[in-house]
Amino acid sequence: KYGLAIVDRLIALYGKKICIGYDIGCAFDGTVARSSLASKAKEHGLRFVAGAFHGHAHNRGCQLRWHPTYVEGTGCSDFEGCEHVFSASNAVASGTQHASRFHRQQAIDEHLTFWNIDKYEALSTFLTNHYREALRIIETHPPEIRRMQESLGLSDNDCHDFVQQEQDYLQSLKKELPEESLRFQYMEALKEVEKKQHLKYLTTTPALPNLHKSLMSAGRSICSAETKFENAETTATQLKAALQLRTRWTPENTDYQEMKDKLRERKYRKVLDELERLVVQRLFELSKLNLSGTGKHRFCMQILQLTISRRL
Repeated sequence: KYGLAIVDRLIALYGKKICIGYDIGCAFDGTVARSSLASKAKEHGLRFVAGAFHGHAHNRGCQLRWHPTYVEGTGCSDFEGCEHVFSASNAVASGTQHASRFHRQQAIDEHLTFWNIDKYEALSTFLTNHYREALRIIETHPPEIRRMQESLGLSDNDCHDFVQQEQDYLQSLKKELPEESLRFQYMEALKEVEKKQHLKYLTTTPALPNLHKSLMSAGRSICSAETKFENAETTATQLKAALQLRTRWTPENTDYQEMKDKLRERKYRKVLDELERLVVQRLFELSKLNLSGTGKHRFCMQILQLTISRRL
């Protein structure tokens, strides 16, 4: 309810064509659409984006719709104003962690008061520098973009089409095609059959001092291996029938080799996704601990960049 109250206040204060940056702007847009503010937000052209920093923790499909880089009209804003305030206030924590409640609140209040004064004094410089930067971008970027477009044979519409094509492609990857999913399952079933078949024919040398117990244990192991092999064989046969295949795939088969490579790539991309998620999670943890810029932070950034480059 607090988020909706803030949105209502911002609409009343700024009117139409507002763009609000929020860590979960993608999800909060749906919240507003389901609330009593839906018609008001639509009438005033309200738009949400995810912050430039937090947006990179979202999946690629989400970034193409909600990251400021891909939203027209956002300019050079990173929509991380709160993060700048929090970053500046991190230094207060070390000096107040053992202070009383009164002195802690007093230190925070004084910090924000002086921080506000300093920012107000630097406001003219801030606006002047950003105005000059905007003029420089307007002057230098369009000719550079035109040169790049001419060298690549592209137009403005092509760039927009590329983003849309990537969105469509990622949307199609949300769920594997049923037949493709069956082929992956069949390939995994065949590999499981090979594994169980190998296990089935493993022999055990009984220990002489406990020959009877060793034979009993070996018998149970053989029965278990036989059952697992039969289950794997049944699964592979059922998937073969579902795919309407005449003959079973073998390592010499072209389809077998093709799906083997695809399965390997599929597992690789899943590992990359998990690695990227863990690295971004670690970056957030380091940021909260005020360890940005340290060796651990730089190492995580290197891993993240390598992960993204390998994905491309």
